[in-house]
Amino acid sequence: MTTTATNDAGATRALILALLALACGHMLSTLLRTIPAVSLDLMAADFGIEPQALASLTSVYPFAFAAAQIPVGAAMDRFGVRPVSLSLLAGTVVGAIASAFATGPESFAVGQVLLGLPPPAC
Repeated sequence: MTTTATNDAGATRALILALLALACGHMLSTLLRTIPAVSLDLMAADFGIEPQALASLTSVYPFAFAAAQIPVGAAMDRFGVRPVSLSLLAGTVVGAIASAFATGPESFAVGQVLLGLPPPAC
């Protein structure tokens, strides 16, 4: 096998892995937005609030997502894509845990904010 063929195979593998990572990030972002909508009635009963009020709380996620676009882009420009993306992946884990263990509407809103900040890096 020639050097050119080896380099082409490595570049193809790197491209496939990068696209796979982006696809997984997008799938995770979509999943995190969809889960509260699917379990809205059960969560509203657990929190003791109306389903409409809980639906309003889920809108915190896209607002946090939109607010993070410019700061995340600036951080990527300054520090590079890899370190920013990896640190925000840890932030996604923290947000998912905070939302999963939410005991009321306030803690759920905090979890949604923590979930909405990292996905612009994907």
